[in-house]
Amino acid sequence: MLLPKEFIKSIKSQYIHFPFCKSLCNYCDFFRTPLTDTGLGQYESFLKNSISQQNMLLEKKNLAFDQIETLYIGGGTPSLWGDSGVTFVESEIIKKLPFAGQYEFTLEINPGAWQAENLRHWRELGVNRFSVGIQTLSEKILPFLSRAHNIEESYKTLEFLATSQINYSADLMIGLPFSDVEQVDIISELEKLISFHPSHISLYILTPKDNYKYIDNLPCEDWIANQYLRAAQFLKSKKFHHYEVSNFAQENKKSLHNLKYWKAESVAALGPSATGLLSTPAQKLRYKWHHDLSQCQYDTEELTSEESQLEQLYLGLRTDEGISPSAFFNSEYYSAISAPDLLLRWNDFGYLEDKGRDKNRLRLTSNGMLMLDSIMGDIFKFLKENNYA
Repeated sequence: MLLPKEFIKSIKSQYIHFPFCKSLCNYCDFFRTPLTDTGLGQYESFLKNSISQQNMLLEKKNLAFDQIETLYIGGGTPSLWGDSGVTFVESEIIKKLPFAGQYEFTLEINPGAWQAENLRHWRELGVNRFSVGIQTLSEKILPFLSRAHNIEESYKTLEFLATSQINYSADLMIGLPFSDVEQVDIISELEKLISFHPSHISLYILTPKDNYKYIDNLPCEDWIANQYLRAAQFLKSKKFHHYEVSNFAQENKKSLHNLKYWKAESVAALGPSATGLLSTPAQKLRYKWHHDLSQCQYDTEELTSEESQLEQLYLGLRTDEGISPSAFFNSEYYSAISAPDLLLRWNDFGYLEDKGRDKNRLRLTSNGMLMLDSIMGDIFKFLKENNYA
């Protein structure tokens, strides 16, 4: 059936949240729950209902899918979904949505929570990128994270991905409890990881809530900053480009799906707690699914022009593409990001890339990315002092 001309075919990405895990890590803020047969059945029913509701939402907003460029199944631990997941995604997603001739299809996996045969089935379905949650290769630190796997399973997973010549990304974390006391060195961990040939590495700083079990056993900010900057420099020397605050990629191996988020482009979302963004020149609508699997419901939030501009500014500064100040010419933020005093301050602190590459863009160095919250603080302070806010 042909779509009416007034429909805007702007959505090129679909995210699916799989909330189940073998165990619940003590630091994770994502919605997750232990896997049971009953829960899995409820989840698949939830997804079917949410697909119908998402279609109605898009129709109501005169939006439609274009040729899909990225499909991402995150969690939770999607590698626990098994062959029923392969069948479900094939019948409810792959066969019902328009996909581009080539598209990025990512599946998150965790050590100790996958079967080789099942991963083969996912690859036959079209998965061409895995994202594996390693978090640490320190045998001393891993027990403090309440992960379901041990170090041997981490290495088994990396060995499988490397020998199978699978394109994959690996997550590591810095600032973990006791990592300073145990003298865990991020360079040593990265050297081990790189020996298994990931094409992409995500390096996250642990940011726990106040009630985190090991809140008093975390390294100080200076120690964490040193680890982060040393890691960034090391990865650059190994031809991993620092293209986003927490992400490093070899050539042509950036996460295309996550780039959609950082560019504030439309991303449809399904699954409990999943958040989607519908973005057009005329509107930006965020919708978030409720956690309760027995009730398929979502909330919506229409972003104001000011909220959209702030998001565009913050997300733009997170990436190596940076921002074009002229894009904010009609915004209060233009005065701040063009203020000579602020630009001089940021340059003196080593936060800004040399403008020789493109004088019309504002880009942050690795040091600037690390201090992005401080930079945003400078912007808000400038606006307040100059009666913009």
